[in-house]
Amino acid sequence: MNTPWITIGGSYPGAMSAWFRYKYPHLTVGAWASSAVVNAIVDFQQYDQQVRESVSKSGQWCPDAIQNLNKQAEVLVNNKATSNEFKSLFNATTLTNQEFLFYFTDMIASLVQYGQRIKLCDGLYN
Repeated sequence: MNTPWITIGGSYPGAMSAWFRYKYPHLTVGAWASSAVVNAIVDFQQYDQQVRESVSKSGQWCPDAIQNLNKQAEVLVNNKATSNEFKSLFNATTLTNQEFLFYFTDMIASLVQYGQRIKLCDGLYN
């Protein structure tokens, strides 16, 4: 059976959707690339700077609290006695420590990117 496929993605996955369609036109009949990245940047420090600038709107204490939270996560993950227990709180025990720390910080940045800055900062303040 020959079933046509359409690839779908938003942001970086949107770019992957478009690239897949470009590379494999015989496997797809279309691609939906919502907010797809036009120029992929390997070391995109401006993203982190924007997240910091955004959380600073709640006060300097918020980026400081996030930085302390990340440092504490690193300590817990890199300690053999606490690593698995801490990662289990996120159902992430199968991830390497490096993968988990990326996931952990990306989770925080995603909250800011998708409109949850005030909720995040308020949660860290209380």
